[in-house]
Order: sequence, then C-alpha cells, then structure tokens
Amino acid sequence: MLQKIISNDEVAKNLIKKTMFTQSQLDTLLIDKINSHLSLDQKRILRDAGEVSKGSFARTLKQAEKNLEKSLYTVIILEYFSMLQENDIMNLLRVGALLNKTKLQKIPEDKIQVIIGSLSLTIERISKSKNDDVAINNLNSLEEVEKD
Repeated sequence: MLQKIISNDEVAKNLIKKTMFTQSQLDTLLIDKINSHLSLDQKRILRDAGEVSKGSFARTLKQAEKNLEKSLYTVIILEYFSMLQENDIMNLLRVGALLNKTKLQKIPEDKIQVIIGSLSLTIERISKSKNDDVAINNLNSLEEVEKD
C-alpha cells in the first residue's frame, strides 16, 4: 500500500528515510489505520511485500505503534524539559500542513524546496540548539510560501 502512495512522491520518500519507521512498519501502520474496517486476514494481504502471516502483520504493527508512541513521548519530554521553544511544534505542524497541501495542489518545485528546507532548518535548530536568527529567517520563508 505504501509503495502505491509514494511511487511518484519524492517528498514522502525523503521524509520516510528520516523517520523511526521501517518501510514495512509504515506500510503496516497505514494499512491498519486506513482500513480499520477490514479484518486482520484482509489487512495482511495488502502489504507491499505481499501476503504475510497474521503473526508477522501483528508484530510489525506493534513495532510501528511502539515507534509512534515513543516519538510522541519524545516530543512531550522535550517540552517538559523546556528544550523546545514556544513556536517549535507549531512551526512543525505548519510545515506538515504545507507539505500536505503539496499533495493536493500543484505547487512549484522551488516552493516545495523552500518548505522542505524550512522543515530541515527547524529540526536542525531544535536538535542542535541553533540560534534564533535561523528560526526567524526560516519563519519568513514559510510565510512567503503560505501567501502564494
């Protein structure tokens, strides 16, 4: 299922490489969430790698859910210890919304690159304690893309 979604989506392919998920985990998680009405037997045939056993599907799903849970707790603990600035999460959500918009609308490649660059700079600033000048320039770039 994942391969069909990302086959012509370079942004998604790039983002997936930077997550805590393996492709199998993300594929399984997508199948489970998008097809919640299906039985386990039906879901396990939808995997990109082909049909897997119920146990394999359930194990991969559990791993994906655990990675997702850990990622969310990571954000919470960073906020708890004041390692995030007030607008960090909002900026990440804005970038996510803009990237989602790129799937639905034809947005020029240069603007997509601005969005991806903004995402990279925001994440780098958070993870490596970069200065606020980078954040301000980053925010200005995002505002320009949002205007269009």
